[in-house]
Amino acid sequence: MHTAGYHVWYQAQIENLGWQAPVQDGQIAGTTGQGLRLEALRIFIIKPGADSKNSAKIGTINNNGKQISYTYDANGNIQTITENGKTIKYTYNELNEVTREDNAVLNKTIVYTYDAGGNIRTKVEYAYTTGTLGAATKTINYGYGDSNWKDKLTSYNGKNISYDAIGNPLNDGTYSYTWEEGRQLKTISGGGKSISYKYNDAGIRTQKVVNGVTTNYHLEGDKVTYESNGTDKIYYTYDSEGDLISMNLNGTEYYYIRNAQGDIIGLFDKAGTQVVAYTYDTWGKLISTTGTLASTVGVKNPYRYRGYRYDGETGLYYLNARYYNAEWGRFINADAAVGSIGELISHNMFVYCLNNPVNMSDPSGNWPSFSNIIKAAKKVINTFVNVITRIVAVATVVVAVATVVSTIIGVNNSVQKPIVNAKMRELKKGWSYRRDKGGVATREKEHVHVEGGGKKYQQDVDGGRRKLENPYGLPSPPRKIRDLLKEKEGWDWDANELKRNLNKVVAGGATYLVYRGIRMAPSLAPPLWWTIPANAVAP
Repeated sequence: MHTAGYHVWYQAQIENLGWQAPVQDGQIAGTTGQGLRLEALRIFIIKPGADSKNSAKIGTINNNGKQISYTYDANGNIQTITENGKTIKYTYNELNEVTREDNAVLNKTIVYTYDAGGNIRTKVEYAYTTGTLGAATKTINYGYGDSNWKDKLTSYNGKNISYDAIGNPLNDGTYSYTWEEGRQLKTISGGGKSISYKYNDAGIRTQKVVNGVTTNYHLEGDKVTYESNGTDKIYYTYDSEGDLISMNLNGTEYYYIRNAQGDIIGLFDKAGTQVVAYTYDTWGKLISTTGTLASTVGVKNPYRYRGYRYDGETGLYYLNARYYNAEWGRFINADAAVGSIGELISHNMFVYCLNNPVNMSDPSGNWPSFSNIIKAAKKVINTFVNVITRIVAVATVVVAVATVVSTIIGVNNSVQKPIVNAKMRELKKGWSYRRDKGGVATREKEHVHVEGGGKKYQQDVDGGRRKLENPYGLPSPPRKIRDLLKEKEGWDWDANELKRNLNKVVAGGATYLVYRGIRMAPSLAPPLWWTIPANAVAP
């Protein structure tokens, strides 16, 4: 189908579906065979133009007639978000840390300051303005009082925080914490709450007990497919890339609505009616839950900001490896992995998304990455198609999403090709790989993904590795698989690994080595000897 200069390919095997994919002014919409028009996930895309940096980004998403529009700065960071006539404007420093937000939704302007290590020092609120600041209305100070570990938050807004020897909080003035297996959160108590957690051998949470009420999680890898607390039963549906599409709460299906950043901003029912809406601040703190089912479905749905699992009893987000405190804008405890070469802020073991929560996400709790706007567009289209499939109960609805995204968005292949991820290809039976070009637009290096034998591996072109995507100990794929990868794709895994090891020695020169020496210092204390091997091999 060719409309308005775009090519949309689709195929449907139905008898009464009446699927439509008109493209008018960048709009994708649909109507079921029963005449029910679904607008909850209608999407608008910027048309091709001279601005190659913006031509592959979402311009406007339409949610039940309420538009969310985005603009971007020269570095590809979201500069403005406009919804219901209210705009949030973001300002960034040279490190892409957000330094100011003029937030008409919250009716305030907020200014953030940081130290050289990437620690938030102050969060100062003002009356909303896009111009010159007036008198501050509220100031939140962050204290870092440990001279031996300068990234450790020791006070927040006047409340002191104590830690154990490896950077796990013991008391933050509201809750007391206990830990096991190093950095695994075991219990939280305080404020009339008693909470405990259990995990499997891979470190993924399998159970939560809150004041005697037990919730058990049934997993497929690190994904929760079913959970029950004795009263509610929830089943989850995921797409082929492992992202949530819907939840079935006690027999009733609800579908997730996301914005371009991956936040779950609401749910709608099988009739296409939005029943829940969520509002967050820039760092993911839940501001409001509204809608006709806000007090039931809105509360019982555990997936919120960036699609992370939200623990309402504590306000913490569970990100598999760690827990994130959106009020602080930091992880509550130290990361077990140290950052990558050339990014000193990533060596801060508590920092969340390199202080760029507007554009980045960290679903693993170990490795932040820039939110992929192309992926967000795919999710909107995928969910839209799946909803139509479920509502009309037809056998098959197939949309070539990759084609839709790459052509509707109008990617200039000579400039923007690196932003589009490749598809998985077969290496041999049971093994597949994908090579992504990376580039400035994605803030990622060229890299390869390998899957097989129930395991996933990843390697950057300089030999760098992402911990969550690699089995424990960061091993390499089997020798035969590495040889096939080199033969078919020209990807020399072993040479890249050697390059990585050499970079550890030479990167950054003497200054960098001194820096690493300082970072290693805490490991030299007897209680932290067990961390020496990991820190020694980390960049």
